[in-house]
Amino acid sequence: HNPLGYMDGNCSSFWGWAYDADTPATSIITRIEDEKGNIYSSVANARHASINTSRNLTGNHGIYMPFPTILKDGLPHTFRAYGVDTTTNTRVAFEQPAKTMTCNPPTPIAAVVTASLSASPATIMSGQSTTLSWTSTNATSCTASEVWGGTKTTSGSQLISPTETTTYAITCTGAGGSARANATVTVGISQQPS
Repeated sequence: HNPLGYMDGNCSSFWGWAYDADTPATSIITRIEDEKGNIYSSVANARHASINTSRNLTGNHGIYMPFPTILKDGLPHTFRAYGVDTTTNTRVAFEQPAKTMTCNPPTPIAAVVTASLSASPATIMSGQSTTLSWTSTNATSCTASEVWGGTKTTSGSQLISPTETTTYAITCTGAGGSARANATVTVGISQQPS
């Protein structure tokens, strides 16, 4: 007897059932072949209660096979399903038409946004200046906190002269989200000569 089976699928997986009547308790090898002759193999060893009941079988005969990622290229691909005969070790096509599917590439995951902010020097005396420097990765825009506020480039530096201890912040945003960084400038009070 030739192997019997049925396989269907979508852009996530193939599924179905297959068995060889000569060895009805054995989980057989199943194959999907595309239009270029590439072969994707799996063993029909998933539980499939309904096919066991309807065909009076024992063992596991369900098919589950992830859809090949390499074929998620936005182009149509045509597949045929086969079972491998347990006696002759030859493949036998299932009695079903070929299936053509077009699957798009997975949506790329956006890179995580990072941001950093520092002051140099971080401690100054009243009347002195310091430089705020910031960098970011995977960001398309940055916005500073109100105290030195407004839109900033995604990296840069700025000379500031705070009159009191102040915490500065910058938030950078991109496709992968947003990130916030802080830097505190400590301002000391100059001692007046007596």
